[in-house]
Amino acid sequence: MRSLVKCCALMLFPLSLLQGATLAATVESGVQIELNKQIVKGEAFLVDLGYQAESMPVTVSIGVRNTKPYRLQLDAFKFSDNLDVRWTTTNDPHKLETRSTLAPGELRQLTVRLMPAQSPEFPYLVLFSKRQPISTIAIGYMLAPKVYTVDTGGDYWSGYPDSFLTTGGWSPRYELCTGPAPFQYHINPQVTHVDAHTVEGQHGRSCSGWMHCIPERVDDTDVCYGIEIEGHLKRASFFGGWDDEKEFVKVNVRLRARYDLSPSQPSLSVVKLKAPKQ
Repeated sequence: MRSLVKCCALMLFPLSLLQGATLAATVESGVQIELNKQIVKGEAFLVDLGYQAESMPVTVSIGVRNTKPYRLQLDAFKFSDNLDVRWTTTNDPHKLETRSTLAPGELRQLTVRLMPAQSPEFPYLVLFSKRQPISTIAIGYMLAPKVYTVDTGGDYWSGYPDSFLTTGGWSPRYELCTGPAPFQYHINPQVTHVDAHTVEGQHGRSCSGWMHCIPERVDDTDVCYGIEIEGHLKRASFFGGWDDEKEFVKVNVRLRARYDLSPSQPSLSVVKLKAPKQ
């Protein structure tokens, strides 16, 4: 049985919310946006961060290139409480971190820091030139739990008490598996393990005593453990005779696998916004 530590990934911020940041359809921004070798031109852009863990800060460096044949002074203003925006380096004479002047063809980096959270706000920033908005950059993402756990198992009986003596093995053999890792998650083998304790009887069983918990596969394709439990056998001699005590042992066995979120690589695209109604 699978159990999420937290609710599954949740899509935030539908693009329709960006209509509050619309620009005139005829505006030519004069900027080109670059991110991880992705290059796009337009007036409105979406930086999609993909899957991110809540309250785990994310920092991206967004390249802004001046495509005009003249110098372009750009002011960057954020429109969200969980967003921080500043030029990585600024040449503003007043040392304003939100203002920078780009020569024709020059590329400068915007450092954008976001704290992913469930919020009704759509985080975005607007580039202004000469106090006029020329470009909007929206930041989208999907919230996902930082850790995903799978807990599977149940109660299992040991084999016949002396089967390990007569067959050379501990029978029966059970197999516990979790299946493949969830999308965007990777197994953490250091904290993936099997717990076991006796349910019935006085004869303690654990992975470190009187049973085997054998890792057969621990990777993103599957997590499987082989389980073998020894029954209880005690023999005593009284005046040359034998009084055998044999018991089956019921053991609760749990396989607990932990998967850690691997944040997505951000992607860049152009967003077409409707012109404001006249």
